[in-house]
Amino acid sequence: MTNFDHLNKEPQFQPFADIAVAAENLINIDVKACITNSRLALETAIKCMYSIDEELVVPYQETLESR
Repeated sequence: MTNFDHLNKEPQFQPFADIAVAAENLINIDVKACITNSRLALETAIKCMYSIDEELVVPYQETLESR
């Protein structure tokens, strides 16, 4: 069981839940892969927030820093 398994139960979190679980599983195996998957999970989660929450306005740049 991981810290992110509960996200798999919610359809709106599905795009990044598997990536987050994979990142956590890699922490003791391959740190670089864990970091890469963590960043990807974060980027995907933020994109999901913008697609779910209508009050969020997409910034002029689509970078992680500007979001």
